[in-house]
Amino acid sequence: MPTLLGKVVRRLKRMALWVRDVEIHWLAPDPVEVVIFYSTTAEYLMPLCGGAKTFVVDVESRNTLQLSWGLLKDFTILLLQGHKPQIAYLSALLRRLAPAIVVTYIDNSELFYEVARVNHRRMRFLAIQNGSRIDVVEKSSKGAQRIFIPEFACFGEYERDLYLTKGASVGHFIPVGSLRESYFRQYWQKNSASVYAGSYDYDMCSAPGE
Repeated sequence: MPTLLGKVVRRLKRMALWVRDVEIHWLAPDPVEVVIFYSTTAEYLMPLCGGAKTFVVDVESRNTLQLSWGLLKDFTILLLQGHKPQIAYLSALLRRLAPAIVVTYIDNSELFYEVARVNHRRMRFLAIQNGSRIDVVEKSSKGAQRIFIPEFACFGEYERDLYLTKGASVGHFIPVGSLRESYFRQYWQKNSASVYAGSYDYDMCSAPGE
């Protein structure tokens, strides 16, 4: 009993430190169709969302928190289950937003891995590869096991082999190439008469394998 009490006290202390100097906005989140994880790369992902109702999570901001009684309840439960305050809050926020899919263009985000691990049975999580994954090549097998990506839109078969060899947890690989190159091809097609046709298909609202 004292051990359990000590754990609760330590978690409450961590939470108090986390929310210190944070402005809290009491506002129940409205459900959305798509959540973009990380505002810093939202400009790349917004064109893929079409007319879907979209919410951008400013993951790196520690200045404000959006709370409601329902969100606070989910947050407290997750916190008592042992999750770190930031993981618990973001996971609770996603549960209240209830999107069909959560997408990130920062595919090597440890924070995304952890939040996806908590909520992957409730909603889809898609990571779109942003660059060459030298960091994964250099990871130990133990370090690679921290990677958790339910759906991974990767450059090609090399990444599939790399992640599988390293022992990363990836539910579904979607080899579609580079999103930036796709945008470049589209731009070049519109602005040049001498370019071959073809662009990659990034449709976040389709189910895996479609």
